Amino acid sequence: MTIIILSLLLFFFILYILLFYPCQKIKNRIHIVIKIPEDKYHDDCLHPCVRYIPDGFQGYNWWMVQSPYYNRDVKLENPILFFSKDKNQPINWEFQCVVNDTPAFGHNSDPNLFFENGKLWVIWRECYTPLCKKIGVDMVTVGVFTLDGNTFCEPKIFLSQKEAKSCDTQQCPILIKIENKYFFYTVNYQYKPVRKNIGVAIWESDSLVESNFIFRKNCIIPDIYICDKFKQLYIWRKILFLPKPLKHDLWHFDLFLIKDKLYMVSVAEWGR
Repeated sequence: MTIIILSLLLFFFILYILLFYPCQKIKNRIHIVIKIPEDKYHDDCLHPCVRYIPDGFQGYNWWMVQSPYYNRDVKLENPILFFSKDKNQPINWEFQCVVNDTPAFGHNSDPNLFFENGKLWVIWRECYTPLCKKIGVDMVTVGVFTLDGNTFCEPKIFLSQKEAKSCDTQQCPILIKIENKYFFYTVNYQYKPVRKNIGVAIWESDSLVESNFIFRKNCIIPDIYICDKFKQLYIWRKILFLPKPLKHDLWHFDLFLIKDKLYMVSVAEWGR
């Protein structure tokens, strides 16, 4: 009887290891250095959005917007534009400009890129900023376009949320065009009473110039278990993990449209 119990325990332990051992490490990784002229950013990079423009923009195919978050300082979370001269794999990135600097109060966040008809759009969110106060909301999603990579139009308001203390319906806005319609996909995230993702909200408009985005629906995201670790140990120059299951709680994401299919890459708030 004891042997049977031990055998079952060993079986379930092996099964547990196989299911939740964090082995999805990327091989042959490339360390990419991002340089920002202003010292306050400490060359930090968070929330990058990379877009490939087949015909190029200002002579370059690869463009990126990202927002630093050095030392978890929201005042640094400004949309910063970069380009890469690389043709295939964008490894070397060059600073273009800070699209919107730190506001007098509140902060920026969640940048996104969109290209159409020779216009490179930089989109980001403003939270509790002077613009938010002016129009009487807590958060607003704005966008500016540039024709030369240096000068931008006046900010255009796409989405706004009046109250955002218990729930944020427009977090991490991603702009996608499908069949002549424009869609914002945003994280619908609950802060109170429990912090959790409650779906991805979809907003639709027929135009960007005369945009009037309306809420279409909320898509529930499946509760998927991923691999995490209780602790990692260095043994004989190898890293061993004490695994644990973790339910993925979508916080930020990006979307890619390939052959009429949308693909998502996502991350939890403090996850991977």
